[in-house]
Parts: sequence; C-alpha cells; structure tokens
Amino acid sequence: MTKSFTIILILFVSFIVHGQDTTPTVHSFVYNGRTYEVIETAIPWAEAAELAVSRGGKLAEINSQEEQEAIYNAISNMPLDFSQVEWESSLWLGANDINEEGVWIWDGDNDGTGTQFFQQGEIISTTNPPAPGNAVDGLYNNWGASLDFPSSIEPDNYGDQDALAITLIQWGSGEPGQWNDIWTFLKQFPIIEYPALKVPTDIENNLKVESTVTVYPNPTEDYIHIENHYTEIQTLTIYSNLGEIVRQVQPKQSKSIQVDISNLITGNYILKITTIDQKSTIKKIIKK
Repeated sequence: MTKSFTIILILFVSFIVHGQDTTPTVHSFVYNGRTYEVIETAIPWAEAAELAVSRGGKLAEINSQEEQEAIYNAISNMPLDFSQVEWESSLWLGANDINEEGVWIWDGDNDGTGTQFFQQGEIISTTNPPAPGNAVDGLYNNWGASLDFPSSIEPDNYGDQDALAITLIQWGSGEPGQWNDIWTFLKQFPIIEYPALKVPTDIENNLKVESTVTVYPNPTEDYIHIENHYTEIQTLTIYSNLGEIVRQVQPKQSKSIQVDISNLITGNYILKITTIDQKSTIKKIIKK
C-alpha cells in the first residue's frame, strides 16, 4: 500500500497513567478533527467495543483511502508490544458479520445495527477460497488480497470468523495495512475513534500528578511560558480544536520558553510539548 501524507494531520501521543499497574499504555493521534486511540490491552472484539463505548467512542470505522492511510501510518509508528495479542500484528476495527454471515456492517458500539459496506462472496467449501465479494453502494473497504497468492482473498470466514481487524504485517491473504476477518474471541488491541477532538481524561489526570511541565499564565491574552523542570524542550506545537496546527516552535533546547499567541483567536487549544528524549506532554491552554 502506498503511504501518502497528503491532507493527513497526525498528532501522536503515548502515555501511561502511573501508579496503577494494570493500566495499559494508550497511544493517541488526530486525523481530520477526530481523535483516535490504540489501547495496549488485548481483549476480545465485544469487550473492545464495550471499552470504546465506556470511553465515549466506538471501535474505529474507516470510510476512505485517506482515513485508511492516516490510521495505518499512525499505528505503524507506535511502539506496540504485540507479544500480548493472539493474531499476528492485528488490531480491532469496528465491523462484523455476526448477525448475518457475509453481511459486513460498521457496528463499532456493538449494538447490532450499522451500515452495511460489504457483501462477502459465496463460500463453496471450507477448503476453497470464497468468490470475490462486493462493496455495497461503493463504500470503502480494504480487504486482504495477497500479491503472492492472488486466489487467496479476504474475508474468507475461515472457521467462522466474524470480526474485522487491520493487520500490520504481510500474511497469507494480504499485505500490511489490509483488513482481515478473524475470530471474535481472539485478544487484540482496539483502535477507538471519537466523534471529535479529545484530550483523554487519562492524560489530564496523569498530568496533574506526574507532569514536570508548567504552563502559565493560563488563560492568557498574549504570552504563555512553558517550563520543563528536567529535560530540554525540542518542539512546541499548538493545535486548534479541529486538530489543525496553528503554531509550532523549535527552540534551541531550552527548559524554559515563552511563546506569543496574541494573534490567535479566543478559544481553547491543545499544546503538545516534545522533549529531546522524544517524550510528549499534552496541556490545554485558553486564549482570552
């Protein structure tokens, strides 16, 4: 698959809520004004959908090549520990054909309803690949179709596989980034999609306790001061609530920086502070 960054904006954050041994690492990125998360907890598909809903989102739904590339590029660059998962390097997406075999719907909250985007081809026998399926109403899909084995295509319902995953490595029926139907009971990492830009509560709680970064005054009308008490700051990036970069500063590796935001319109913004050791901190700032 060709990787294209055209019109794709990715904000990437990794964090751990310290002090809780069972709390998984969460990786976050932004595309087209929406936040996505990958949570490093390997769970079955139904539990993944339940987790997504509990966090205010749903398992990710991919509706275009641009969104596919944004998600694939983001998760390919995450330091994920795939030793926890049960099916190769695969992550849950929000589709299934649980209610009716071969009828693939987007159902990221697992309420049993959703838009059908693909009709699986006829499966003649368990030892032969299915006939090619068809997109419904021209809706986007990216099912596995191996260049090395063109007769092997997904979804194949091998052994009654009913849930959708995106796979990061080449496998017998597909290329990295393509989709695969796998068993719902397998334990994989979920990709969660939110309806808008989101700074997760986990980050805010973590920053209150663990952050070594101070931002003041906040709210402000003109300047903000950023101080990191231990490590030099490499990059400061300010995002609007739509995920657009409105200001980026690359200081000369200083622990204390002043940034002029007087020309920004009144509103809420997200400040990403990246240090020279490539660790990131997120802060909300308010421009009066």
